[in-house]
Amino acid sequence: MFGAAGFREDLKARFDLTQGVTVFHTANVPKKCVNKAIKLVRQAGFNDVRAEVGSVDLGPPR
Repeated sequence: MFGAAGFREDLKARFDLTQGVTVFHTANVPKKCVNKAIKLVRQAGFNDVRAEVGSVDLGPPR
């Protein structure tokens, strides 16, 4: 989908940087991947960043 730079730029373009971000992920995602996502979100300019295990549905909206 996106490389790291594209992901950061997409975040900057589509979201309000003053708002918090929660990185939802499934329990089996490696910790290094979650940490990388958090790092990229912070690099995009978000200060309030959290990671949470949740139910992730990547299918089309119903």
